[in-house]
Parts: sequence; C-alpha cells; structure tokens
Amino acid sequence: MKSILLLTLSVIILSQGFGLAYAVHVSGHLAVSDEGTVETKPIISISTDSVSYETGEIINVEGAVSDYNESDPFKNFDVTLRVIAPNNNIISISQVSLDNDGSYSSSIIAGGPLWSIDGDYMVSASHGEDRSASVTFAFVDSEAAEEAAEEAAEEAAEEAAEKAAEKELEKGCG
Repeated sequence: MKSILLLTLSVIILSQGFGLAYAVHVSGHLAVSDEGTVETKPIISISTDSVSYETGEIINVEGAVSDYNESDPFKNFDVTLRVIAPNNNIISISQVSLDNDGSYSSSIIAGGPLWSIDGDYMVSASHGEDRSASVTFAFVDSEAAEEAAEEAAEEAAEEAAEKAAEKELEKGCG
C-alpha cells in the first residue's frame, strides 16, 4: 500500500514539474542579468526596417528563433509570415527558411489589390504552434491619394471651364 501511494505521489510531483518546465520553455527562455535579476528572452523575434510604408515600397522583415537547432526535427521547420490589414484580413502569407544560426529575412512589396486600407498593418511570424511574434507598421496608399488629388484638380478645371463658358454666353447675349 505504501509503495502504491509513494509511486502515485512521485508521478504527481514529476508531472507538475514537467508542466512548469514546459510552460517556461513555451513562453521564453529565462536568463539572469549581470545585476542578478531574472529576465525572459523571447524565443522568436521580428522587426521591419521602417515604421511606415507607401504603395510600392519594399518591407524588409527579419528576425530569429533563439533556440533553433538544425539537427532537432522538432525545431527544424520554416517560419510562417503573415501580413494582416487593419480590418484583420490576411493580405499575404509566406514561409521562410531559417539560416544556420536561426535567423530569417524576407521582403514584401507594399501594395496591390488587397492593400486598400490606410492604417496600421501587422506582420506576424510563427514558428510552430505556440511560438509567435509580431510587429506593426503604418501603410498609406499613395496611389489612392494621387488619384484623389488628380480627380479634385480635374473637377476644379471643369468648374472653371463651365464658369468661363457661362461668362462668354452672358457677354454674347447682353
């Protein structure tokens, strides 16, 4: 009876210890700073080369997976990049291979039919089911702004031509 109780207690203790270790591993790596404080280091990182882009500009995305091990089949897979619009629509999705040191990079062209809303877009990077990071940038559809300016100029020119034609008619009739 004591052996069954001892075995059961051991299993419970070990399973709780595994759960704690797994939770720490998923959320980040623990590190101790020079001052002796415990800090978490994110497993996956992501950044862009600018905080805002216009139509046609190239968005350079880069990052790293800190615990990447090329020989570990559970960690040796691509990073999935998603670009998400302000209305939460997925604009772009791609897979990027990791370099030997766990870093990755990709270039995305800002613009196209799905980039129809000005605002804050998000690029998210995922490595596996439980590892992700994201970065936000502002996007302005410069082509739409140019088209609106051209339309306004055309309307102003048409109004001016109509007023000039009306004045000519008044002169001719008077």
